[in-house]
Amino acid sequence: MFVGKRVTNNHSEYTGLLIGLNYVVNHTQIKSLLVNGDSQLVIKQMRGEYKVNSANLLELHNTVKALANNLDKIEYDHVYRKDNKRADALSNEGLLKTVD
Repeated sequence: MFVGKRVTNNHSEYTGLLIGLNYVVNHTQIKSLLVNGDSQLVIKQMRGEYKVNSANLLELHNTVKALANNLDKIEYDHVYRKDNKRADALSNEGLLKTVD
């Protein structure tokens, strides 16, 4: 899914989280979830450790929170990019593609 040419990495991280969580809630019976992400900002915002100050992220944040309410348990864990090589490679591959 293309998220736009002029969005921040944080917007992209939230969008990925939203897509994954939407799938879990609407297409599986999963009720407990561990989310691993390499965006420290997004993870800490989802944990409630940081406020969401960006109006551009607030709607995504609120949508993710609403979806997460469908689960019995959700945890957010920060994973350093160096320990998440496959996801980093896929992200870089996506950056190289052009969209008409």
